[in-house]
Amino acid sequence: MNEIETLVAFCRYPHRAEMLATLAKVAKPEFEFEIYRQINADQQAPTPPESMSPKDVWNDILSAVSEVTFVPVDLITSAHSREREYARPRHIAIWIMRKLAPHFSQTNLGNMFDHPRKHCTVSHVENKSVPSLYATEKSFRTLMLQACEILESKGYSILIHVNKMHIII
Repeated sequence: MNEIETLVAFCRYPHRAEMLATLAKVAKPEFEFEIYRQINADQQAPTPPESMSPKDVWNDILSAVSEVTFVPVDLITSAHSREREYARPRHIAIWIMRKLAPHFSQTNLGNMFDHPRKHCTVSHVENKSVPSLYATEKSFRTLMLQACEILESKGYSILIHVNKMHIII
């Protein structure tokens, strides 16, 4: 990994981006433009294929998650259960939807279930549950990557976000 990649890898949050840009100016001014370019490329939201409604994107995500977890779509969306076999596919679907459609509110996403979830549940899944499970459980990581690869084959760009998550061995 070269020096720029190392610096950009450190920078995954906006407050770090400003700090890193300042450091680049002082340390090696020739890095400044390249660092800004790479930071901005990393922070751009992936876009679903053109002219797709959030409901169409959600249906594609659910079918991909259902395909890799062998849990039917109706059980992912309707199961009012905390059992792992239903919760994990639900978490994967919520996390992917939040990354593919960041403009779609947490409340609206929670309401897409047969038993609506509150926005704080969606927030917890996005910021705590999925990153933690991805970092620590290989089986969860495998399912998530498989679902994302199916979506990539349909024209969605989601793997860039998955690759930003840390793995703890």
